[in-house]
Order: sequence, then structure tokens, then C-alpha cells
Amino acid sequence: MNSCFGLPWRGALSGALLALLAATPAWSHDEATLDAMEAPHGGQLRMSGNHHYELVVAKSGEAGEHPVQVFVSNHAGDAQDVSGARAQAVMQSGKLRTWVTLQPDGPSAFKGWAKYPPAADLIVLLNVTFPDGSIEQARFTPLARRAPAQ
Repeated sequence: MNSCFGLPWRGALSGALLALLAATPAWSHDEATLDAMEAPHGGQLRMSGNHHYELVVAKSGEAGEHPVQVFVSNHAGDAQDVSGARAQAVMQSGKLRTWVTLQPDGPSAFKGWAKYPPAADLIVLLNVTFPDGSIEQARFTPLARRAPAQ
């Protein structure tokens, strides 16, 4: 019997191919790929854990009070229930740093208001804590210039 570490070759090859195919979707979720995707609400997409997060911020205007929205979906784009979850964001532009607590806004979104300038250097760090204690984090640069999609 041909074997590799006690497994038949056919089984080892099948297992290796299955592992490769299972890992392939994770490769397609890098930031450049997510930036090239059209987000349902016009925001920026990021992935963390089992979720996609879409951050929507004001795209123009003066520094001041603006809405901050986060929509939560699975990898297939289906809305995910965030009941009982908590979300916070840290927003930084230049020397201005703002912390915002996001409140549930419907079954699959969070919303809050924060003082921030809608500027190209805006960085947003999102922290979501789910009822089971799991934590997912994502980093956004929602107004940074993007490379054109190919």
C-alpha cells in the first residue's frame, strides 16, 4: 500500500486539495480585494473573523459632528444579527482622535455620532464584542484614495 504518513496517497492528495480549496476564499479577502468590491451602502468593507464590516462615514464637509454607521454581514453578504453585541470605534485624523460608542441600529447595524473631519487621512479602528465574548476588530481608511479597479 502506498502511503504518506500512514495515509493512502489518494487520501493524502484529496486531503491536500481539499485544504487548499478551503483556504482559497480567505486569500481573496485582502484589503485590496475588499476595496475593489462595491459595498451595499457606499462605505468601505473590511473582514474580521466570520464577518464583513462596512463602515459608512461622511465623505465631505467641515470637521464636526457626523454619523458613523457599521453594517455587518457574513462572507456571502447576508445581514448578520448583532443583537446584544457592543461596538466602539476610535477615529483619528491628524492630531484629532475621537472615541465613539456605536449603538445597535436595526438587526444588523450599528450607528453613532462623532466629531471628525471627513479627510483622506481618517483612520477608524472598530472593535465589536459579541454576546459570547468573542471580539472582532477591523481597521478602515474610508476616505483614502484607492487604486482604480482592474
